[in-house]
Amino acid sequence: MCAVKTRTAATAIATIVLAYLLSLALVKGLSLALGTELPLAVVSSWSMEPVLHIGDMIVLRGGAPGVGDIVVYYRGKYVVHRVVSVRKDSGVLEVETKGDANMASDGYVKLDRVKGVVVVVVPYIGVIKLAVDRALSATALPQAKGAN
Repeated sequence: MCAVKTRTAATAIATIVLAYLLSLALVKGLSLALGTELPLAVVSSWSMEPVLHIGDMIVLRGGAPGVGDIVVYYRGKYVVHRVVSVRKDSGVLEVETKGDANMASDGYVKLDRVKGVVVVVVPYIGVIKLAVDRALSATALPQAKGAN
């Protein structure tokens, strides 16, 4: 009986480790295929309502965004907002972003802070990640918050 419990525990641990390694390989593969260090993120604020909802998983691709594109950028935290204008300041390309549900823009962000352009939205599947994060206080995928 003890051998069966040990084998079952070992199988469970091996399954968890394998699932973790497969998820890392998936994210790395997506990163290479989509040309961005951040291929997946989960929306965790209301700032992009009604287009994006809390818990939506977003898939990003690398490349320069244009006006109207939804992007994820890093400014002390990951933010997902829409590009409302593009400018070149002293030879550096910058984008101005704004949450669809926000009254004011976020200001300009240098292009090197933009992690990617949203190309696919998977509704609400990220709720699982947000729940796990809340329960374990750990993150595997970055949360893209609005800058409210």
